[in-house]
Amino acid sequence: MKRLWYFILGFITAFVVLFGTLFGVGYYFYTEETLGWFADKAGVDVEQYVDPDAEMDVTAMTIKQIVADVSKTNNDFGNMSLNDLQKRYGLKFAKMFDNVFPMPEMVFNVPISKLASQEGLNTIVDNTKFDYVFRLAPDLLGDVAQSQLKNKEFGLLRNGQFEQFFAGVQMGSFLQTPYDYDSQQFVIEDLKNPTLTEAISVADIGILYGKLTGDDADVLAAAEYVLKDVKLKRVITGKDELFKEKTFGDVFVEKDGVVSLSIDEFIKDVYLGDILGYTPVYLEDGTTIDYWKDAHGAKVDTIMTELANIKGGEIIDGTINMDKLVETFGDAQIGEILGYKNVDGVWVDKDTDLPAEGIVKVFADLKISEMQSETLQNKISTVKISDIIECETGLMKALANSTISSIQTDVMKIKIGTILDYDYNKKTGLWSDKNDNVVSGIIAAVADLTPQTLSTGINKISIGTVLGMYQKEGVWYKDQNCTIKATGINAVLAKYTVGGDTGISVALDQIKLGEIMGLYQGKDNKWYNDEKCTIPAENLSASVADLTFATFTADKIETIVKDLKVDDIFDTEGSKLFSLISNDTNIENLPSAMQNALEEITVQDAMDLNIIELDSTAQTKLNSIFNPMSINWKTLKLKEFLSALISVIPA
Repeated sequence: MKRLWYFILGFITAFVVLFGTLFGVGYYFYTEETLGWFADKAGVDVEQYVDPDAEMDVTAMTIKQIVADVSKTNNDFGNMSLNDLQKRYGLKFAKMFDNVFPMPEMVFNVPISKLASQEGLNTIVDNTKFDYVFRLAPDLLGDVAQSQLKNKEFGLLRNGQFEQFFAGVQMGSFLQTPYDYDSQQFVIEDLKNPTLTEAISVADIGILYGKLTGDDADVLAAAEYVLKDVKLKRVITGKDELFKEKTFGDVFVEKDGVVSLSIDEFIKDVYLGDILGYTPVYLEDGTTIDYWKDAHGAKVDTIMTELANIKGGEIIDGTINMDKLVETFGDAQIGEILGYKNVDGVWVDKDTDLPAEGIVKVFADLKISEMQSETLQNKISTVKISDIIECETGLMKALANSTISSIQTDVMKIKIGTILDYDYNKKTGLWSDKNDNVVSGIIAAVADLTPQTLSTGINKISIGTVLGMYQKEGVWYKDQNCTIKATGINAVLAKYTVGGDTGISVALDQIKLGEIMGLYQGKDNKWYNDEKCTIPAENLSASVADLTFATFTADKIETIVKDLKVDDIFDTEGSKLFSLISNDTNIENLPSAMQNALEEITVQDAMDLNIIELDSTAQTKLNSIFNPMSINWKTLKLKEFLSALISVIPA
């Protein structure tokens, strides 16, 4: 019960204890002066902290009356909540603590007996909004990330519930993506045609994390979620006529909850004319092809038009009108039809003798009659990506030698940095974009991973990298050149990882409060304000610096508080009131020490200390009372003064 009394009486006497008057006026003030009087003397705006509509007008009550009223609730005290106390006394606890520790709303409904326990402490910590963390470490993340994370509860991160913690938080908040503060959205220049970076920026990290981790991890499902609206021609250049308006969503297929890459889905609406490099000319409706033009702009003849109008889907599902094709081309080989001749097993252009390349080379041997046979399917499976499109950079360069049948397997082995078309510098070990800007943050964190290793590798990513920092010889820096050391909470978190044995969830129970406060622990295990460990930390900070969330218990705090001295907590320098007692007075003995000291001071001392305020009129009246008795009332001690004053008051 003692702990509970500390808990509540600390609130009730907060105005007077913290502002230095409760134990400084003797029994008279304890029994006669109201809390409102104390607050006025301490310069506290009572209306900010006390609700005038409460059941009890606490500002009109003396300290003695308040203690007596609280004592009535002694038996039920543990079951009362802060809201119950606020309702009765009007003390606005949320306002009192807002600038020190913004209490979560639900805490005010929890019985005080629970709040005063380890369980209660965990409740407070786990339900604290991340906004408080950003108050302690304003430079921890960018302003957009802070705005999207500020209402997240600390417990989600502490308990490893990353999917819920990052739900609603967008990737762009960790990237250098332009942000429109008016609309509170990341900038997308063309909503119907987003770039790869824009698509990544608006992706929900919580959803991505859910798709990339756990027993049901599905990298392709994550890729489909992010890229489904990105047009292929945004990433693959040089074949706009082939890809037209197709998006990555056209190459992802979901069946029975499993996402896979499907070239069939992609090519079903692609004309052979597109693959052959012809350009379609449409009728006025804009959708019906009138005829095709070759690479020189000449109209393709009627015979070749028949071939150009065949869709990939017709080849795949076997619905080609073979009779018409055989009637048109006979049983000729594709190479012949396209203007090539076979010379000793090599197909060359009839006019230039240049060898056939790409898709023509692959299908040149195929006869028209085989376009519905297994032979065609075998040919299709051997087509390389480089046979269809130019493969000069990024993902396409990495997939150049992949066949249509192996693309899904091969893409899983390519580094994400390459997939995103970033360049890797072997000397620095860093990735950069096409403008030589070094990639940082969460993209840099995953750039070295492949889709195949992403689901397991994500937990090994260091928090320092995610936060946009750089590591050199075990030390974390804010800048790419590694000249500005990371400090405070940033430096503390940097060495941990997203998950695993060194994950952020584990870290939060290992990180010492001293590290969070930006202190440094020396070889002597003492705490200092500077990195060289030459300036000792203040006693109050040093006394709690070794605590972690795991060891931050009510009993531990109570023990620490008992060992603190007056100057550990109060700014005593230049204080007239605290000049009355020794700075090394134990905080537990402060009330009695202050009481004893004040019993020895005179009325003049009390006036000098602003404990008593007497204007000239009041002093004149006191002179008229005491002068006839030849008593210098200003030199009397407070108790003597009160006794003398009471003795002359008529009964």
